[in-house]
Amino acid sequence: MAAENDTLPLFWPLRRAPYFASRRAAVISRRVGEIAGLFALLTLAWIPIDALVFESPHWQRLALVRVLAGGALGLLAWSSRRHASSPARALLRLAALYAVPLAFFVATLEVLLPIPREGVGGGVAAAYSFMPYMLAAGIAAFPLGASESLALAAIAFAAEAWALGAFARPLLPHSPVEGFWLVGAIASVAAYAAMSQLHLLHAVVRQSLRDPLTQCMRREFGTELLETQFLLATRHGTPLAVLFADIDRFKAVNDTFGHEAGDRVLAQAAASLRAVLRESDLLVRWGGEEFLVMLPHAGAADARLLVERLRARGFGRLDDGRAVTMSLGIAQHPGDGCASAADLVALADKRMYAAKQAGRNRCVGAEGEPAELVLALQ
Repeated sequence: MAAENDTLPLFWPLRRAPYFASRRAAVISRRVGEIAGLFALLTLAWIPIDALVFESPHWQRLALVRVLAGGALGLLAWSSRRHASSPARALLRLAALYAVPLAFFVATLEVLLPIPREGVGGGVAAAYSFMPYMLAAGIAAFPLGASESLALAAIAFAAEAWALGAFARPLLPHSPVEGFWLVGAIASVAAYAAMSQLHLLHAVVRQSLRDPLTQCMRREFGTELLETQFLLATRHGTPLAVLFADIDRFKAVNDTFGHEAGDRVLAQAAASLRAVLRESDLLVRWGGEEFLVMLPHAGAADARLLVERLRARGFGRLDDGRAVTMSLGIAQHPGDGCASAADLVALADKRMYAAKQAGRNRCVGAEGEPAELVLALQ
């Protein structure tokens, strides 16, 4: 199932699963807010130092640049911490976090160029040249893929190229080769750290999303995904089917064979459901012995084909050799006229109980269907 794919594309961010992308976006936005807020304060706090070491009008011009940069960083910090972030918006905020220091760096070079290189003032002016290295090192603060790290490294290289140009070279204590080599080395190490963060975050999110026994999605995340799928189906006019499945007489299994046997039955049932699903389908452990299957771009007929594949495969066997059976209910959007994802699940659940009442080991679809579409599972 694509949405449950455990692989992590480390290069192209757009290929990551939506549930992971949204959580990564939250991490990026939160860190952008924290770093932007910290640098806003540091940027403004440096104004008295400039006033002590530089003569007028240089320090006033630097102060103006710092006020503008500090204000932009403060606004970015406020926006990142107070407003929810989509994956695209999180990356835009990260780009802004790099764009503001780059603009600040270019502006300060113009102010500092006429300042003599000797004395305390010259030393402080030379310290401004370290901004490209800070930009390169900052990549390590975020869970990023290779393409995103390269984009941020390009900003750091652009800053170094600007500083090494004929316009600003007198400010720099190193040669062009040394400068580019150092930016590249720092960016490479930082990119490795960023990709390691991405991999770790993916592992943590995956562990939090999965039920350890059945390896299905947990209900809270399944609910979120279902709501997203329902909105997409409504917006684009595409069908969405859900299948609600409940293991028959599961309490009796636990009482007769023990809870370890019950766990094996749950794992077998989940494996059977997973084996017949398409790449785009989603499997959620909804409750104790209940499962929900989401079938994007699928109608009631597609859901019944899925049931037929389940009939052929079965759900495993008990310790005494008897077959495990399940009762299932199907609901479909827009055919069933449900106004929300919750209504769609409730209808599928209701039909699952109708299958229980009809004798269990059955699947019930739309109300009023011909009797032959109420399928007895082998």
